[in-house]
Amino acid sequence: MKNAKLILLRHGECKGGKIFRGLTNVLLSEIGVKQMQTAVERLKTKPDLVFTSPLKRCLEFASSYEKNSIVMPSLMEMDFGDWDGKTVEEILEKQPEALSAFWDEPWDNTPPEAEPLVIFETRVMAAIEQIIDDILTHCGEGVDTTPTALVITHAGVVRHVMSQALSLESGHGLYKDLDLPYAAMVEINLIEDDSGRRHLRLQWPTVID
Repeated sequence: MKNAKLILLRHGECKGGKIFRGLTNVLLSEIGVKQMQTAVERLKTKPDLVFTSPLKRCLEFASSYEKNSIVMPSLMEMDFGDWDGKTVEEILEKQPEALSAFWDEPWDNTPPEAEPLVIFETRVMAAIEQIIDDILTHCGEGVDTTPTALVITHAGVVRHVMSQALSLESGHGLYKDLDLPYAAMVEINLIEDDSGRRHLRLQWPTVID
């Protein structure tokens, strides 16, 4: 049996205000940088590997924290298409019914020109599987401590991984109702049994060591 740990870190506050940020490539605000610095200071030991979304709000901090951080495009936030970069108020003014349908059932009501949620979720889990492969391969057999990967990414990514760890068929409540603040840190424990099956377990509350 093998064990590993994934520490998912949402980016901090961004420039540009409250918008559908998706692939809109903005920098962290000064507050956002401090939020992330405070978050990683909670780590008593540095992770074995650091993975990051290529979007600036994740990448720039990741590069300053670990120069050899691994950039993974599949860790990007959902592409909100025509809504990307716009405020909720702007969408409500022009497309109130479409926005309401998206909030109620996002899998069946993709925003115009956006990435379907099922495609987003598929690429996120492919990224997580690759990260697990890399961390187990990197650390090899016989290590005394649990290998750890820090994954610097976005709210949508974190929410979906949490839903998979909780074996939720639909993670709608985690997308819609869970308050996931900037620079939130979520710990996921991995167990790979002797038959090669992998099990994700949400550590709650997060215990950083």
